[in-house]
Amino acid sequence: MWIKNNDDIKRFEETISKCKESVWVITDSGKEYDLKETRGHYLGLASMLAANGRNEPEIYANSIEDQQLLFGYLLQAC
Repeated sequence: MWIKNNDDIKRFEETISKCKESVWVITDSGKEYDLKETRGHYLGLASMLAANGRNEPEIYANSIEDQQLLFGYLLQAC
């Protein structure tokens, strides 16, 4: 799990806000949440935190630029 504390959540949210297009969280049950929408943001973040290291949801970005932002965040978080 790469979200360990409130600082990680804040940095993740800042990274998502820099993304220009949709960023999706897809759970192991197939539910999809767009982190750029208010409701999707909270539900997606909750699903990531609830996974607690098991069956973690996957994160997808629509554009290469947004993917690069997310990879940069993940490299710093690990």
